[in-house]
Amino acid sequence: MKQNSSLYKNRYPSVFFSLFILAIAILFSNCKGNEQEVKARSEKDISTIQSRQKEVTWLAPWYDEGSKELMMRETRRKYEFLNQDIHLRQFFTNELYSDQLWWAAVSTDIIQMIEKDEWPYDIMICEKGHYSVVANQINDPEWAQKYFVDFKEEEWFIDAHREGILNSKSILSTYEGIIPGPLLEGTLYVLYVSTEVEEKLGIKAKRLDMDFTDFLQYAKTVYEYNQTHSDKIGFFSTQDASAVSRLFKHLTLIAYGKEKFSSKAESFKALSKVYAAFEELSKYNPLESFVDYGDMSPDILQRVLNEGDYLFNMEATWIYNIWESSNPEGIKKMKPCELPNFEGKSPPYYEGGFQTIFAVPKRGKNVEEAKKLIRYLSSGEVGEEWIQNTKCPSGLKTRISVTDFGQEEFDVFFRHMKEKYGTDFRETDLYILLWGKSPDYIFDEESFNDDFMHQDILNGEITAKRALQKVKQRFN
Repeated sequence: MKQNSSLYKNRYPSVFFSLFILAIAILFSNCKGNEQEVKARSEKDISTIQSRQKEVTWLAPWYDEGSKELMMRETRRKYEFLNQDIHLRQFFTNELYSDQLWWAAVSTDIIQMIEKDEWPYDIMICEKGHYSVVANQINDPEWAQKYFVDFKEEEWFIDAHREGILNSKSILSTYEGIIPGPLLEGTLYVLYVSTEVEEKLGIKAKRLDMDFTDFLQYAKTVYEYNQTHSDKIGFFSTQDASAVSRLFKHLTLIAYGKEKFSSKAESFKALSKVYAAFEELSKYNPLESFVDYGDMSPDILQRVLNEGDYLFNMEATWIYNIWESSNPEGIKKMKPCELPNFEGKSPPYYEGGFQTIFAVPKRGKNVEEAKKLIRYLSSGEVGEEWIQNTKCPSGLKTRISVTDFGQEEFDVFFRHMKEKYGTDFRETDLYILLWGKSPDYIFDEESFNDDFMHQDILNGEITAKRALQKVKQRFN
């Protein structure tokens, strides 16, 4: 009996432990079953939601442009969270057109959409440059009125924008009277000065109210440095093919002293002043470059930031995010400067502008949902994110302005520009300013130089006097 009792006592803990393990196993199994059931229900709910969602397609820009791309992706996520019934399918241009320049490819695609009357995107990209290319190709300057939704009469759209900006002639003329999307993007053309090169030269260029005599002195300083040093420095980068033309237009606008055509005599007088200034500048080889770009395409070239090779790089402020992506350390050395003026005189407006990027096709698959997304893209919240991320102004109403940047020099620069020009940033059509009308042909930088010879003067290929004579022969 004692032995049996002892055996029973020795087995008791083992039996108890086994029962305990069994109970835990049953509990775990139930929990796991419940977890799987919850997961299954969750997946079913998600599947149900997804089946009820309407898919809206959005062609988005700014891929691989630092904070701009992140802003586009975050905007999609926020919009889907706020609109659970929408699945926003976002396509980036550079991903779709990886083997070619996306900008040109978009124009070609728009023409095909018009010809087939098929619109694969509910919200698409159509910048003002795309619009003019398409208009010339299909020989229809008013094509947007037929194919795009016009938002300019919508009360919410008017309220979303800065006062008076929707009435700008330059904006209304872009799409022949309609406004197909928010004026989210604002740009200015500035001289980005390299602090690294300034340090080499022992100078500090004027950031604000630079006079052409200052600009001329900086060119002379660079020229003299190159006579005595082996590490040559360029004065003015022409990576942006339009840089010289924009400087020329800016100075001609100042010399003309008004924004509307008055007479050819005044036009020739203004050109004479700018030609003389360019001829003086040509003495210092301002366009001489010591950087070999090889056969880089314009799309690749614009990503190259030569922070140690040029004193000035004239670019639109949208370049900031491209450089932010390609050279985050180099961009810290680039500071914005106002374009030079003549004798303290300012132009009636500043080179730059506001434009819409997005458009809604009238015969898209989800027009009403696309309009709703445009309304969100017109919000002050999106406008503020744009300003903070791009270091550029916006045409949208926001609680912050272009003066509220974290970087001190950008802060000072944009505060100055706002006080001086308000939001009057426009691109000058020099043909209309000087002759009262534009030529009846498609012109590019090469043909623009053929007409005005401004770059030839800077390169020392023609004198100011001879250039003025040839312009008079052509346009008189």
